[in-house]
Amino acid sequence: MDNNKMPRFKIYAIKIITIFLLLFAALAPTRGYAAEKSVLLKEVVLSRHGVRSPTQPAAKLAEWSAKPWPRWPVRAGHLTTRGSSLISRQWTAERARLESLGVTPDKIFICADVDQRTKATADAISEALAPQGGITPVLSARAFVYPIFHPVEAGFADFDTDAVRRDIMKNAGGSLTALQQELAPKISMLADITGPLSERAAAKAGRLYGSTFADLPSEIEFRDGDRSVGITGALGAASGIVEIFLLEYCQWPEKNAGWGAADVMILRDLLPVHSRIFDAVNRAPSVARTRAGELTMLLASSLLSEELCLAKVPDAVKEPAAAAKAAIFVGHDTNIAGVGALIGADWQLPGFAKNEVPPGGALVLSLWQRGKERYVTAEFTGLSLEALHSDADRPVPADRYQISLSHMQRKPGTRPAGECSPEEFADWVNNRVANAR
Repeated sequence: MDNNKMPRFKIYAIKIITIFLLLFAALAPTRGYAAEKSVLLKEVVLSRHGVRSPTQPAAKLAEWSAKPWPRWPVRAGHLTTRGSSLISRQWTAERARLESLGVTPDKIFICADVDQRTKATADAISEALAPQGGITPVLSARAFVYPIFHPVEAGFADFDTDAVRRDIMKNAGGSLTALQQELAPKISMLADITGPLSERAAAKAGRLYGSTFADLPSEIEFRDGDRSVGITGALGAASGIVEIFLLEYCQWPEKNAGWGAADVMILRDLLPVHSRIFDAVNRAPSVARTRAGELTMLLASSLLSEELCLAKVPDAVKEPAAAAKAAIFVGHDTNIAGVGALIGADWQLPGFAKNEVPPGGALVLSLWQRGKERYVTAEFTGLSLEALHSDADRPVPADRYQISLSHMQRKPGTRPAGECSPEEFADWVNNRVANAR
């Protein structure tokens, strides 16, 4: 029987079957991956500390706004009791996930930077993951950890100041003026909340009384003998003020931030100001490579149990991190931004700006076994704004954002976008860090 005489329903049936087979063939790799169970081999976490008080001295805050700033219950830059509680809630919820993946306390290693806020955060994580004990004490000896989290300040690396300036300007859109124009509506909204500078601060800055922080000239500034870099003036103030508002919102669940003016909706509108300015500096390639290169290598070698040119990392950190099934490093948002830039990772948790690192936010790298194949994934996790503001004393699971690693794949599209092979991950890190030294 030729096609002209074939019953119409049979022709339709053949077409449907053909389409189904084509779709099945196209989806076969993904379906095959989903059919096989994945087993966690290793997890490496880089977490930011929890909610802290502002690091800026009172005199600097007074320059930004004449309004009376809130009094914090701890010293400048210290983790608060509230901050510790939020970390405990987050990691108590995380304990169930890790236990289901075979991560027991005796297989966990925790390393923290030397600051009170990082060590106290690490202690809260340890207690949440192992209420009965069993985790090796947190490693935070200055001689071991300071060069990892602060290699420039420790004297183990130096900024190429010309390259840093070029990279920051490029990230800013060509100039700091361009960046301020890009953010002008949000900075104006922020200035309406802070109000004018004090008469003394205005005079010091050469501005008329009634001016706001938004009228201050912005500059790239190197400090401490070129060991630190940042943006001053209107952009620096805007970034710092928004970050403080976020910390206030997390610290006091009974009220809004910014003298009561910044509720959750206003805060969400303002967060991109901090993230954009912060990233212009901390995700600049030369800044990220100099500040976070060694840390990135440590995370990668810990994940893959391979030696990846870790000349500046002492064995006291490197060996237990490689041996543990879960290695947790507690540092700062600057550390996470630098590592994120080097591995090409972008994320955005619900309610936050792109690449925002909220208190307790963490970059999670995982090594998995699926059948005979091993693969790497990356996530960013953190509590929602609502959870950070809530006064409910119960475990709260973090939001999780799957980071694309397709840029690391030698043949993009041959596996899910959120995966790459261990070899591809190692090659990317070596090319972006080790070979760029």
